[in-house]
Amino acid sequence: ANPLDPANLVDLQAAVVREQADVGLAFDGDADRCFVVDELGNAVSPSALTALIAVRSLASEPGAHVIHNLITSKAVPEVVARHGGVPVRTQVGHSLIKATMADTNAVFGGEHSGHYYFRDFWFADSGMLAALHLLAAMAATDRPVSRLVADYDPYVASGEINTAVVAPATVVEEIAAAFAARDDVRLDTLDGLTVTGSDWWLNVRASNTEPLLRLNVEAESEDTMASVRDRMLSLIKAHEQHNPTNADEETTVKLDPVLLDILVCPDCKGSLTVDYDNDELICNQCGLIYPVRDDIPVMLVDEARRSDSPLPGTSEVAPPVTAEADAGPEQPMSAPAD
Repeated sequence: ANPLDPANLVDLQAAVVREQADVGLAFDGDADRCFVVDELGNAVSPSALTALIAVRSLASEPGAHVIHNLITSKAVPEVVARHGGVPVRTQVGHSLIKATMADTNAVFGGEHSGHYYFRDFWFADSGMLAALHLLAAMAATDRPVSRLVADYDPYVASGEINTAVVAPATVVEEIAAAFAARDDVRLDTLDGLTVTGSDWWLNVRASNTEPLLRLNVEAESEDTMASVRDRMLSLIKAHEQHNPTNADEETTVKLDPVLLDILVCPDCKGSLTVDYDNDELICNQCGLIYPVRDDIPVMLVDEARRSDSPLPGTSEVAPPVTAEADAGPEQPMSAPAD
């Protein structure tokens, strides 16, 4: 079961309280992800565990790089910098995290999804090593887990909210346009769209594996988080896809999310995005387009075409694919006005 789904932690949370346990640990099927329940039965944010492990890693290697994806809490880069490390912000995805870790020789990396990566474990992710870090931290203090992670979890997060929309890219463009004229927020397109205010930030991005738009919001207060979240959801749900027909379901390419997460362009090693309209995979770096046949991606350069080549059986040219770099450090900005 996927421990990222809160429903799959309910039994563990109840057991921790019932048995008066110090901690509860949940792993996915291959144990590359770890989720934690504190002694009160509350789920611990993966971002808080990322920050805790980062502090322990920096204690043994001061000044090291620590990787975090852009959906992790902003507490993570703050904690890393405060402890003398170098935080590096990346897009979401296993292959991107691992490549960035190798490029920077980062000592550790963490994702909001509960993946934790260790340089001394071949830059691979291990839920078991993450759990051992937590247990070692617990052994070194008399504080319970809830207090141990409290300093690393100062903000209020919405969690990832997924909505099936007709055209995810169009919705992202509309949200960007809504903020474009404002000088009190910062926009960046490292992965989807991130909008940052003085005491909040949001990210919307299209799923690489499904026709979904993913929304994440974090703020310094519950009220601010809820306000930003609800405004974005009202805009997103105006494009919500309702009750797709069986014909639609049959013609939509379906790819195993795990498979897509590890696939890279064989020509340039860039990450890939699904084009649901044309049943293709598009390289975000070089623009090569690979066909998907019977839900199986054909990852052969000889079978690929350039983005400026006609679509098979048509004279239509696919739109170019661009990727933008991180816009830099966050700047103080204010919450959106009514």
